[in-house]
Amino acid sequence: MPSLLRQYYRFCIQAGYEGIRNHKAVLGLLENVPESDNLLDVGCAEGTKTIQYANMLSTPVENIYGIELKPEYVKLAQEHFRIINVNLERDTFPFRDQEIEVIICNQILEHLKNIYLPLSEIDRVLKVGGYLIIGIPNLAA
Repeated sequence: MPSLLRQYYRFCIQAGYEGIRNHKAVLGLLENVPESDNLLDVGCAEGTKTIQYANMLSTPVENIYGIELKPEYVKLAQEHFRIINVNLERDTFPFRDQEIEVIICNQILEHLKNIYLPLSEIDRVLKVGGYLIIGIPNLAA
């Protein structure tokens, strides 16, 4: 049975289903989040999902922040909102303590060798009573 389950997950990932499912899960969670003055998307890629999240939360465009390292994604995302240039495993975030109301970090942590600094920084900059959405892939896949 485990091999059948693994085969199913591999099919879903190849078909793009996993990414769609993850995005829908984040959207579902955001339905329970009130309007937000600011938003940080850690690993925002080209920014299309970030904009959708910000629209759901009525976040002003000047208060939408993304962290992304791939130059081709940075170029696209920075046309719509501010990109913060940090190395997640080395740098601190350029925000004050408890400054950010909503942080999304979806499908990013599994790519890092050291998750302690980014998690510590997320904890530092997230407002008390703020909202944090972290997504990681199914390790059985």
